[in-house]
Amino acid sequence: MAELAGLRPRAAWFSYLGALGGCLDYLGVEASPTWLAGGTGTAFIMNMQANADVASPIAWDGLCVNPCRPTNPGLVMRLGGNVGYAVRAVCGCPHGQARELDEKREQAWDLVRESIDQGLPCLGFELAHPEFFTISGYTDEGYLFIMAGDDGAPDTVAGPKPWRELGAEIGWVRVEAVSVGDPAPDEVVVREALRSVSATMTQPPGPGEFILGLVGYDMWAKALHHGTADRFGHRYNAACWAELRTHAAAFLRETKERLPGRADGLLEEAAGHYQAVADKLQAARALHPFLDAAGEHLQSDEAAGLVQEAGASESQGFPLLGRIADALA
Repeated sequence: MAELAGLRPRAAWFSYLGALGGCLDYLGVEASPTWLAGGTGTAFIMNMQANADVASPIAWDGLCVNPCRPTNPGLVMRLGGNVGYAVRAVCGCPHGQARELDEKREQAWDLVRESIDQGLPCLGFELAHPEFFTISGYTDEGYLFIMAGDDGAPDTVAGPKPWRELGAEIGWVRVEAVSVGDPAPDEVVVREALRSVSATMTQPPGPGEFILGLVGYDMWAKALHHGTADRFGHRYNAACWAELRTHAAAFLRETKERLPGRADGLLEEAAGHYQAVADKLQAARALHPFLDAAGEHLQSDEAAGLVQEAGASESQGFPLLGRIADALA
């Protein structure tokens, strides 16, 4: 048995950034929630399924590490190094080339034990349910991981999660070991994140039911208008995207502070648009709180209007991201 004392996730609706942020805090890497979300591009991504499925925030190629598709951007994994950390990952899923999940489970188990023994924190998917968790240790049977406390209660260590059962529900085996890296200069962090987001959000739609890009707002609003929105999924999407767009606006404002005189007007204008997006999505979240999830589908013209307004604001802010990147070249 081995365990890293004091490792805790950050509170976040987007659980990947929460788990990763906890690892960075443990390692002493200075990357605030906003700088992490913006520097990895996550704060600016929109991905959606026609029924506002709960998987929308993570069901895209940004976290891919295997060459599953020629067009795989691997955006989050690629940009993370700029923020100041490095990742070793094991990933296997039914949709790519790495489909031997039992083999991946064994590789994941080996990676986590080796890393924990070296004092390196880890994270993984679906330790208790289909979200990301910080992995704080292991026993002979499986993983020890951190469960967030309910209603302000303290976090607790859970497990052991049998290592052979990892990814049994969704069919996605994913663990990462996190270590300290060399952060890039601020202008590189911002420039590469915004350029990558601009390219990723405008690429032609790939195969599958999830669509990247601003069209996601229209899909989401249409589902709410017609009553085909997944009730649980809509509530999670509202909370998650509102959180990320709040980080987007803050990231642009922080960039203006870190790089004064470089693109002040563009940054201020873009931050205003993204703050408007965040405000509309926060209103949608308040209208349908996450824990109030009775029933299967949801129809709400009021929520549909808020989502449409959020999309309209982002359509004004998004084109500015590429211009900001060019100004920082």
